[in-house]
Amino acid sequence: MIQTQEAPTLYPSEEEFSDPIRYLNTKEIISIGEQYGILKIKPPRGWNPPFALDPDTFKFHTRLQTLSELSLTNRSRIFWLNGFNNYLRMKGKEQLETGYATLKRHIGEHHDSTMTKKEVHLYDLYVENEAFFYKGKFEDETVYQDFVEYVRFLKNKGQETPARRSISSQMKDMFKKKKSNVCEKCGKLDEPDTILICDDCNRNFHMRCLNPILEEVPDTDWFCDDCLKGSSAEYGFEEDFESIYTIREFARECDDLKRRYCNEMFDGNMNPSVDAIESVFWRLVDTQDEEEEDFEVRYGADIHNDGPGEISAFPTRSHPFKEEYSKYLDHPFNLTNLPFAKGSLLNYIKENREQISGMTVPWLYIGSMFSTFCWHKEDHYTLSANYCHMGATKKWYGIPAADCEMFESVFHDLCPDYFSKQPDLLHQLVTLLSPDRIAELVRQKFGQKIRIFSVDQEPNEFVITFPKVYHAGFNCGFNVNEAVNFTMPYWLRYGKQAIDEYKPVKKENVFNHFKLLRNILDDLRANQGMQDVWWTNFEISSISSMKNTAFVDYLTAVRNYKAKISNTDIQSLLDGLEVVDYPNYLKSHMEDRLSRRADRMSGRKGTMSTEEEADEIICMNCKAYPNFKWLELDMLKKVQLDIDKYTTSQESLLPTPNHTPKQDHAARFLKEEDGVIIVQDDDDDESAAKRHSTSSDEEAPVRKSRRLARKSESPVSQPIDEAKLEYEANLSLLRRLKRRRKQFPNYGKVYMCLNCLEQRLDDFERGQLKHCGAVFLENEVRELENYLTDQLGAKFEI
Repeated sequence: MIQTQEAPTLYPSEEEFSDPIRYLNTKEIISIGEQYGILKIKPPRGWNPPFALDPDTFKFHTRLQTLSELSLTNRSRIFWLNGFNNYLRMKGKEQLETGYATLKRHIGEHHDSTMTKKEVHLYDLYVENEAFFYKGKFEDETVYQDFVEYVRFLKNKGQETPARRSISSQMKDMFKKKKSNVCEKCGKLDEPDTILICDDCNRNFHMRCLNPILEEVPDTDWFCDDCLKGSSAEYGFEEDFESIYTIREFARECDDLKRRYCNEMFDGNMNPSVDAIESVFWRLVDTQDEEEEDFEVRYGADIHNDGPGEISAFPTRSHPFKEEYSKYLDHPFNLTNLPFAKGSLLNYIKENREQISGMTVPWLYIGSMFSTFCWHKEDHYTLSANYCHMGATKKWYGIPAADCEMFESVFHDLCPDYFSKQPDLLHQLVTLLSPDRIAELVRQKFGQKIRIFSVDQEPNEFVITFPKVYHAGFNCGFNVNEAVNFTMPYWLRYGKQAIDEYKPVKKENVFNHFKLLRNILDDLRANQGMQDVWWTNFEISSISSMKNTAFVDYLTAVRNYKAKISNTDIQSLLDGLEVVDYPNYLKSHMEDRLSRRADRMSGRKGTMSTEEEADEIICMNCKAYPNFKWLELDMLKKVQLDIDKYTTSQESLLPTPNHTPKQDHAARFLKEEDGVIIVQDDDDDESAAKRHSTSSDEEAPVRKSRRLARKSESPVSQPIDEAKLEYEANLSLLRRLKRRRKQFPNYGKVYMCLNCLEQRLDDFERGQLKHCGAVFLENEVRELENYLTDQLGAKFEI
């Protein structure tokens, strides 16, 4: 039985329910929210909105969830074992099937007592970091020796310092179409008979580029360092786009599956209790049983259809109007309205605020028995509201904000190598650990209890999560839920915490927090002393705290800005670059950007495609929105500069009129585009890749390491003109940049905030920066000083 305490259920009056943010922002409710992190709200009697979607026409696809893979312990073991087995294969040794080893242990206190066996997973011993303690305790000493060697290998590789990369090379990797046959280390195609292909990830490496350098081709399978250290740890749900369901079709399938599960797991009880389902659910997640480890369920998650009448299951004006809908159309607890209800600070997002899919635009969740949502916090630590329209119970778990550091600490301790590869793992919504296991780990490490609360959500009930609360859960059967984010004055203290904690893990911001602060301050100043503003009926202490938080956080950002631009190294780097007035730039581009982005939002919380993302001004390094002043780098100008340099260097080598140069490839042809000679080839096309794959061995620059061509039969390596290869690659890249920039005006441009600029001053090729860089200026320091002085009504020094 999972030991959790039930979170409170609130029963607001008609008046309180009609003004939800004011109600939730009261001291009493905030105190409850901080204590439990998660609350359930039952609407007043008679409030029961009709289900506005047509179950026979609304269509969606599902994602597939293999429950055992969601266990942090199971997945960490799988990734680690993959690396260990690659290591064994490269040594020509037999692989381990399960990763478990047999230990000898004594029963009783005497050394000559009876010996018994104990099964342990090698990954668990690795995490303990005391491998040598187990010498002589393995039943199979060979396994122990291999384990120790592998641990030593991982330790040595972990101590290697990664090479620094220039900003221009990082930019090029962001936009170039990578050729599949170049060396991952040097990016070159030369000496093809010395290139090895990793037998796991299929990437290519020169033997000379490896550490240590290989002098001979391995006789066994060969793996790169990344695959020897375990897989990349990337994990995501498989989206089944081919199987499309209507709501009614999915409900029928869920009912059929529930009958099967109940016969197999609940002894034929067709109505098992939530506690019984909960017990089986966590058993399936934590299972080591081969018969259960592939148990898979379907979940219609993150559904955001944008057709008329399909955005929400709440009544909206885009649905065919019915009289019964009218009282719900404008109600603030209609989740299409809640993000911008009176008191929600999301009203201060002025740019594209109604296009943040999943945050300000609700998403639908259509569940089946055992489908799950993994541990996570809401974006920007906002509050969330989830409403159950119909169906079976949804089980929730919540951990209050005050306990989240203990939660994160034990997660990191459980699989440190996993978090080193995926620092943002807990932002990916793909990881589970049972409340009992979390409580056990916290007790072992901190000697205290962690608060974990639960909620059983039924139809016509809301679940509210408070700021910075970790929450997870599962569905007890078919159900339809809807969720959205909102804020309130109390939330503001958490907003800056979120973006500060996002930077180390490079989680992208959903909206610009400092612009939101500025808009709040502007509104407070413009409406000072007025009686009809939204905060009039809010508690004075709450609004006062909001004002102070907004001012202090904005002031801190301004002071940081002043310190950065006072840095002489930053001044030197930016000196002489073109200066762009950002307010004018924004004004001239906003209308076009809005029209292009309106129908292209996709992915969780409005994540966009690569092309769309290029139109966002996000720091390339920390993924935060830059403010006040930042650097723009234009890859198109950089590539054009490199092409011009090569062309100039080749002018003296041009043939005389009596000689005609031979074409390198008959398939290529020249054309002029915007005054630049372009080599037209097929390296952007899938068809070209297929043609390359069918070419003869003599033409292929790479081959499988275990099927290497014998050197005696290898063709003599011809000298490769690296400069020419780079030139042709740049021509191809330039062509693609120009083509995509016609559709996305900022494609190929990247930005860097002053904080990251200070950290990476040595990574710039300063001689080229003046040709491809520009400074975006939003605010001068003096302007900000005057602004803050006006806010206080007195002279103010930053």
